[in-house]
Amino acid sequence: MNGTHRFLIQKHHTEHPHFDLKLEFGELMKSWILPTRIPGEGSVKTVAIEMKERVFKSDGFMSAIDDQYGIGEAEIWDRGRYDIITKSNEKITLHAKGELFKGRFVFIVPSWGRWTGKRLWILIRIYDR
Repeated sequence: MNGTHRFLIQKHHTEHPHFDLKLEFGELMKSWILPTRIPGEGSVKTVAIEMKERVFKSDGFMSAIDDQYGIGEAEIWDRGRYDIITKSNEKITLHAKGELFKGRFVFIVPSWGRWTGKRLWILIRIYDR
């Protein structure tokens, strides 16, 4: 399942500020809420809450978002392209090519993340050696 796909990360300004990460998979868009941060320099992993898949429309940007963390304005934090390295129901490895979100990342569903109302993933930054 290799090829270049689009991604979009929005910073969602609500009572509980967070990031919304959206990945294009063909016609569909998978999205996650990242309640704390984007893994990068200084942070290598974070919890990612899976949201409902939607059809990816134009650039995927919405200026106002209503999700489980509240209603609020959203701004584009980063956008770009990514390549899928591996993909299964419980693991996605990708190489992101954005300005801020770049490098290799893996999404993993830990055993405790399967039994919640919304599937919980861990997003991990993989440092190449």
